[in-house]
Formats: sequence, structure tokens, C-alpha cells
Amino acid sequence: MLAYIETSSGRVHATGNPDLWRGPGLTGVQLSRADGERRFRAQVDSDLREILEEGDTVWCVLRGVSASGMSRRIDFYSLKTGRPFWLSGYMSTALGLRRAKGQGLIVQGCGMDMGFHCVHNLAMRLFGSGYTLKCEWI
Repeated sequence: MLAYIETSSGRVHATGNPDLWRGPGLTGVQLSRADGERRFRAQVDSDLREILEEGDTVWCVLRGVSASGMSRRIDFYSLKTGRPFWLSGYMSTALGLRRAKGQGLIVQGCGMDMGFHCVHNLAMRLFGSGYTLKCEWI
């Protein structure tokens, strides 16, 4: 189970081991689960708004499809200064998607472009319009 720790800088961190944040020289304060989740998600949204601008392209990489075809594992990237920037960790928190054991996020559904679906939902969350980010597949 995750715990949420606020450091002296004001950043909130999700951790599976809150004991690591206690001790000499460490100033982590454990938050309640509800307050921690809310503040951590708001922090992730803010971080994503700094990373992505309206009109940016989010690149999707298909890592695998389940045997039934009902779910996919997809990784998401943006290109910043010509280099790939991994967005899947941020998008996991922002969209409430589970991370796969290997690579990618587990996206349930079929019959439509599930990468576009995720990018559209992210754009809605960050900018209030689902068409402010572009979606491309690698």
C-alpha cells in the first residue's frame, strides 16, 4: 500500500516504504491517504503542464496485446530537445492506469485507437480540451 510523504521542499512523494523517509536529517511528514492522493495527483498534473504544451505530440509505443485482445500495454513519450521523455509514469497517476510488470501502462478496451484515447483524456485533464495534444504511434 502506498503512503504519501511531504518533504520540506513541499513536494509530495508516493512510496511503498515510508520508514525510509524517517531518521536523522530526513524531514518527511506522512500525509493522510486522501490528502496525499489529492495533492500528489495535483502535483503530477502541474508537472505534466510544465512538460507538455498545447499542440505537442505524445508518441505511443505498443508493447503488447493480451491474448483476448481486450487490453494493451502502451508506453507514452514526448520529444523534448530532440530526445525522448518518458511520460508513462506521469500518465499512470494522472489517468489512474496501472503499470504493467514489464513495460507500458495497461489500457483496457478494443475497437478504437487506445493510444489516442489516453492522449485525449490526458489533454482533457490538463487543458480542458481533448484536442490540444497530438497523438502519433511509433
